[in-house]
Amino acid sequence: MSKSLSEEAGPTLPIQVYLPPHFEDNHRLERIQSIFPEIDGIYRDHAEKNSYPGYAYGILLDGQLVHSDGGGFIDIVEPLLPKGKRFLLHSSL
Repeated sequence: MSKSLSEEAGPTLPIQVYLPPHFEDNHRLERIQSIFPEIDGIYRDHAEKNSYPGYAYGILLDGQLVHSDGGGFIDIVEPLLPKGKRFLLHSSL
């Protein structure tokens, strides 16, 4: 006697609906903005310590980009700093 595809696949898990988190504090952005310079310094120091030629990062809050920064060189043979800041943000799906 042959098994159906559903029997071969094994037991199914119940479908769960994702509920986004809910926060009572409506002023979270204002509260974290004060530490953005400290976060920038952490990334900058880590990149320099590890000789990274460049880095970029962003901070998301409730699905919105609230801060981004980065740094590095445009030429690693003769380390030249870029004029101004330009970022290309990528997203992997």
